[in-house]
Parts: sequence; C-alpha cells; structure tokens
Amino acid sequence: MIQNERDTRHEHVLQAVRQMMTAARTAPKGKGIDIIEMAMVTGSDIQRLSEETWKLGGSA
Repeated sequence: MIQNERDTRHEHVLQAVRQMMTAARTAPKGKGIDIIEMAMVTGSDIQRLSEETWKLGGSA
C-alpha cells in the first residue's frame, strides 16, 4: 500500500488535536479543580465559530 502524506494530513491533525485535549484534561490543575472545557472545531463549523467570535468583538 502507498499512502500520500497529502491524503493523510487531515487525519493526522485531528489525531494531534485529540491528543492535546487528552493532555489538557489529564494535566494538573490549579487547586486540583477541573473546570476546563475543550472542543475540536472542524469543517463548516470553523466559519460559524469565526463569525460568532467577530460578533462578540473578537478578531478571529
């Protein structure tokens, strides 16, 4: 089997994000309180998030 990097790049990025979320969840927290929220945004939801951020006064 031959796999081109261009064909697997997206899945690699998604896997890296999943690992980063796990690392953040399992990392020590201040005062031992786990109050963080994480989400992975993909596809057309990226544009929706950007638009909502602009509405809230951000500069996404």
